[in-house]
Amino acid sequence: MLDKIESIEKQVTDNSGFKAMEKYFFVPKVVKWLGDGLVFRTAIALAMKVGALYFLFHALWGSGDGSWIKFWGDIGDLPSKILPSAIISQVALLITIYAVVHLMMNRANKIQNLDSGDWTAIPILVIFIRLIGEMAAIGLFVLGMAGAFCLLIGGADAGNSGLDAISAVQNAGDIFEMYPQMIGEGLEEFAEMGGEGRLGWFIHGIKATVVGSVGVAFFYYMVAEILNLLVSMAQSLSKLANRQG
Repeated sequence: MLDKIESIEKQVTDNSGFKAMEKYFFVPKVVKWLGDGLVFRTAIALAMKVGALYFLFHALWGSGDGSWIKFWGDIGDLPSKILPSAIISQVALLITIYAVVHLMMNRANKIQNLDSGDWTAIPILVIFIRLIGEMAAIGLFVLGMAGAFCLLIGGADAGNSGLDAISAVQNAGDIFEMYPQMIGEGLEEFAEMGGEGRLGWFIHGIKATVVGSVGVAFFYYMVAEILNLLVSMAQSLSKLANRQG
């Protein structure tokens, strides 16, 4: 029965009329595009680039109080004691925005230029995982370093200001539980510490920022490498099975 079906299939495919019409069949081409991952890579790379541009414009000109430009319009309402810290935080935020956009564009190009192979989604997922770690690490590092300097310059006033740079120091420290509570009781006594207190908070801020940002990058890179390892093992087992078969 199977031989008869194969014979009929061969007669159909060898027919001159079928061969003439074959060039108009689009499904095999679509299946080929999907199979080699070109469609997925192109679509995801384009979406990442659009997302990067959206993030750029939303972070700079977006609605609400969180936009970079909107903050400059309200900076005159801030107390003079935290004005230098606010300027440092804003500069660091601008650098972070640029770094995130640059990373997203770079990784989009990397996805676009991936080689075709048996695995389509996994290599893209690995790049995404690394990208998350890179963006988080750079954001924590740039803003956290700025936050440490804000504490050194602005003291308790800067610490209680809610600036993005101060929040980054707190978040970096919370990752490893090495940074004390910064908002509230943690800085109520800080106002009387003077220069030594500010220097101590600055040093702790630097340590928290470095360890936190490096730790975040390491974690996401480790997850990506484990996923890569599993894929490599699966490929090796597949090749071994094919040889034995």
